[in-house]
Amino acid sequence: MSSVTDAPSDIVAAELGRAVYVPDSVDGYRLGELADANAESLRVAFPDGSSVNVPHDSVLPAEDDQEKEVDDSCALMYLNDATLLHNCRNRYNKQQIYTYVANILISINPYEAVENLYSKKTIETYYGKSLGAMPPHIFAIADKAHRDLKWNKESQSIIVSGESGAGKTESQKYILRYLCDRWGASAGPIEQRLLDANPILEAFGNAKTLRNNNSSRFGKFVEIHFGKENTVVGGHVSHYLLEKSRICHQNEGERNFHVYYQLLAGADEELAEKLQLGSPEDFKYLAGGCTRFFGSFESTSRIPKSRQSSSGVMTDALVDDRADFMALQKALIDIGFTEDQRDDVFSTIAGILHLGNIEFTASDENHGGCIIASEASEALATTARLLGLESDELTRGLTTRVMQSRGGAFGTIIMVPLKPHEAASARDALAKSIYSKLFDSIVAAVNNCIPSTDSVGYIGVLDIAGFEFFKINSFEQFCINYCNEKLQQFFNERILKHEQELYRREALCVPEIAFADNQDAIDLFETKATGLLDLLDEEARLPKASATHFTESVHKANGHHFRLAEPRKSRIREHRDMRDNEGFLIRHYAGAVCYQTAQFLEKNNDALHASLEILIEQSTNVYLNDLFASTSNVPKTSSGRPGTQKLAAASVGNKFRSQLSVLLEKLRSTGTHFVRCIKPNSTMSPGKFEGGQILSQLKCSGMPSVLRLMHCGFPSRTSFTDLYATYESILPDQLKQLDPRLFCKCLFHALGLNERDFQFGLTKAFFRAGKFAEFDELMHQDPEHMKALVGKVRSWLNKMRWRKVQYGTLAGIRVNKIIKHRSKRVTKVQSRVRGYLVRKRVTKQLHVYRKLNSLRQRFGEIQALCTEISEERRPEVDARVSDLIEATERTTAEVKQAPLDADPKREAIAEQIEDQLDLLVFELKEAIVAEEQAKIQAIEQEGIRLKELMEAEARERAEHEARIAEIRELEAQRQREREETRKREEEEQAAKLIAAAKEEEEAKRRESERLDFELAQRLAVENQGVAVDEAPKSTNSSVASGPKPINELAKYTHAELRKILNSTTDDDLLQACQVEFHRRLRIFNHWRFKNSPAKASMNRANMATTSSTSTSASNTPVKASAVSKISGMSDQKSRFFRTTLASRKRLTPGGVPEKGYWYTHFKGEFIVREMQLKSDSAPVLLVAGRDDIRMTQCMLSETGLTKNQCEIRESDFEALWIRFRALNGQSSQGHRRQPMY
Repeated sequence: MSSVTDAPSDIVAAELGRAVYVPDSVDGYRLGELADANAESLRVAFPDGSSVNVPHDSVLPAEDDQEKEVDDSCALMYLNDATLLHNCRNRYNKQQIYTYVANILISINPYEAVENLYSKKTIETYYGKSLGAMPPHIFAIADKAHRDLKWNKESQSIIVSGESGAGKTESQKYILRYLCDRWGASAGPIEQRLLDANPILEAFGNAKTLRNNNSSRFGKFVEIHFGKENTVVGGHVSHYLLEKSRICHQNEGERNFHVYYQLLAGADEELAEKLQLGSPEDFKYLAGGCTRFFGSFESTSRIPKSRQSSSGVMTDALVDDRADFMALQKALIDIGFTEDQRDDVFSTIAGILHLGNIEFTASDENHGGCIIASEASEALATTARLLGLESDELTRGLTTRVMQSRGGAFGTIIMVPLKPHEAASARDALAKSIYSKLFDSIVAAVNNCIPSTDSVGYIGVLDIAGFEFFKINSFEQFCINYCNEKLQQFFNERILKHEQELYRREALCVPEIAFADNQDAIDLFETKATGLLDLLDEEARLPKASATHFTESVHKANGHHFRLAEPRKSRIREHRDMRDNEGFLIRHYAGAVCYQTAQFLEKNNDALHASLEILIEQSTNVYLNDLFASTSNVPKTSSGRPGTQKLAAASVGNKFRSQLSVLLEKLRSTGTHFVRCIKPNSTMSPGKFEGGQILSQLKCSGMPSVLRLMHCGFPSRTSFTDLYATYESILPDQLKQLDPRLFCKCLFHALGLNERDFQFGLTKAFFRAGKFAEFDELMHQDPEHMKALVGKVRSWLNKMRWRKVQYGTLAGIRVNKIIKHRSKRVTKVQSRVRGYLVRKRVTKQLHVYRKLNSLRQRFGEIQALCTEISEERRPEVDARVSDLIEATERTTAEVKQAPLDADPKREAIAEQIEDQLDLLVFELKEAIVAEEQAKIQAIEQEGIRLKELMEAEARERAEHEARIAEIRELEAQRQREREETRKREEEEQAAKLIAAAKEEEEAKRRESERLDFELAQRLAVENQGVAVDEAPKSTNSSVASGPKPINELAKYTHAELRKILNSTTDDDLLQACQVEFHRRLRIFNHWRFKNSPAKASMNRANMATTSSTSTSASNTPVKASAVSKISGMSDQKSRFFRTTLASRKRLTPGGVPEKGYWYTHFKGEFIVREMQLKSDSAPVLLVAGRDDIRMTQCMLSETGLTKNQCEIRESDFEALWIRFRALNGQSSQGHRRQPMY
């Protein structure tokens, strides 16, 4: 117990020296120590001796143990972006690339092989294990998906997301490998075909990019179908948005699809001679990018010198062109291709390569058209041979275009010569169309070899290109990022929005977690008529469509949309050189990306012109004809304006939007599991952890919000009825009578679960993060284990019932004692009742007796009156008086001797005597009337006096009515004032709402600027030489508005401010110090509450603070003399208030609103004492100077108590204070302590 003379603990001083994180552009966050606290910022010192002032919102607390790493980040003491990043860093440095955030897996690409990470033994280890029972792993997610499929009878989806180079494709491969290894043995050849599909799809759909040597340039949703026995019975592959532009053009340092290099590196001499293969530099479609092969020294040395690249070779653990070609040949045969069909595939690929070598030159003889360049004649002949065409027909198809005039019934066919660039575009369109059809046929062949006729459910794995941003972004990035916006929205809905809605429906007390909603970004793409996709399709229908007009239409239709801006607003200086009609900037959920629209129209068009279609139909290559047969019979529909006869097929964007809708419907109809893949660095170097880049990816993926929600929330849940139905078949009759909710409660307690581990909603039972093993133990056990659990339930229920019997016995003993005690009380009550009944029976007799006694006393009065009458009548009066006295005495004697019961006769006699006595008195008074005449004058004077009294009473009545009218007027005035106050408060509330909306818009803008800068900075790191604007200045949103410091106190450190407070004799300076000190303390407390430990209790915080009061000079307490000076200032009036604890919650962030009352004592603007009274716990009494850490740090003007009529009398507060202080055993002087700061 603290005495009155104890020095107050200093909250700020106690926190100085603690480990904190501050933002860093390179490492994400930098570790330092809290050195000082000001109202506007916190000063953080670093080990190298430097320091920096950082806004409160940007400073985050760090774990005490910097070497600590946990499997599930929800187990961290402090849940923030910095600790999540640091936990991932510690694990990555130990080659632990997987980390959980509740049931979501974070996977950081190691860029090297980790020993035994995916071995057979590891697969065996994770089989049948609950999530969390083993270290985080991709196998654990796959196993959980299969168990959910088995027990919930619902198909599952695993969404693997992340940027290019983050390891999505490898993660998908290991998921499929685990599923096929564990449950595919009975599938026979289907298992091997499923595994063979990966190298085939990677060869035709993957390519080297600047960020990833094996980047998937298409999206795929691979379904593994399971039968009634929950074993693999087949599969299906859906593919999305193949990057066809890569076939004809690659950026510097990037390659075409792997299959081209595999064919050149691995083809034998016979095949190479047949296909006229050479080195990558010999083909235009390959020479524009990187021409080096992937492979080891051994494999690349086997490539003939005539096909080797002059640029050398590259090495990668996952890519080897020659070895991959051998695997590809085998895989194609395994999935059902014949050798002839396989050779046709390779011939088609070689034909595309030679097609790219066909060049065109202008020709004046051809009416402004073009001809095949002479040096390309060999390429023309080879292409024609490989594609089954005549050289002349191929030449005609590439250099002319067929048009149909309007004349006649069918019009006239016109051959229009093409200019060289138009012919080159036609050539590229043909190459892209052939490759696209080839890819479609490969996927169809894969699906045909893995039929799923007996499927009862599937596990789908989605691997689609992650968010992309380059120096030059075109239609491919436009579609990919649109897809990622949709997937991010699905993630937000499934994990954040729907989860919190479920908590509200089930009446669970879980704090609201805010997240960024990107619906407006999706609306920008999809809105009918004005959306970007519709505007692009509408532009394609115009007679003279152009990218410039499309871009202008975009800005005109969506000029005021927050997500859309002109290129000049980009943070990349190169983008600002673009004109407004050359591109646009979209603010995505991950940051702003600037798109160049020059090729949007061409890339959005998925149809060949008529001459090329006719050319393909004339091919003698059966395989090539089969590729186009599936679409050649589909009738085209006119989508142009009336009278234009312009035909158009479904656009790429429109088709992709439809595919996405189907995909999302699939995802919504399945149980979902998320794997967030993270790219650790831009150079694809093993062991290199770039914190800034990783933090940006974690934020974009929503992991910090998920971390906070999952810590407070309940990732696992089941309904009471479902859980009861799982056990119902093996329950004994005794337990079958239990209500499902009661049965669940018994089951949880029987397992020894803590009340904090689960929570009951209205219809479901919920489990906290980290309790997946216990949840699986309840839901997914074999019958023997379930019977054992039922036995535990019965045992626990019997124990509970035995305890109830014990409690009942003890209660009976207590009731017996109460009955005996009440019996004694009943006897006393009976005595009182009997006395009452007797008194009631004799009351009338006693009344007669008392009346007779009163008459006897009046005889003296009559005798006195007799002296005033004449002597003649005196004897007569005396005789009558004697008769009355005798009758009274006689009746009194009879009453005394008679029984106690009432006698009406004696009552009548008493009444008669009383009447005679009254008559006698009246007659005597009549006798002395004459004497009364003498007193008339006195009576008149008395009348005057009475009149004066009446007049005085009238005046008083008038004054009283005037006072009442005045009171009514005051009440009406108060009512008007209250009405004015209400209106003013409504206006203030409306102003606050407007200000809040503006602040929200400003916060949205700041967040967008931050994301834009991070994205631009990452682009600058990956592309040396890209200039980026400086970072936006951050503001401290946590600094509440309040009194501004005077005397320039804000520049002083915390220790200097206390020194001034202890030593100054200037009252004005002292009061200014008090205001500044409270201002800093309030803002610092806001920061502490906001960043409080996830699992630390208030007691622990108090102990830590108490133990932190140090012996250093910085922890010197404020002197009591200074405090007494402040407290004694004349303008510090004491006021007392009472309101609910819910009102206090609005002033102290963190935690859940409590029920109860909050009593406060303010001296001036500052709080001196407070009481927190709750019905379910002991009262809390706090005194300034002793309990600063736990007290509410706010000024009276900020509480709103004066406006809400919460003020109470001092006596009411003191009465409660004395009462509860006595209950708490506090010192009697505790409440007289002055506030210490």
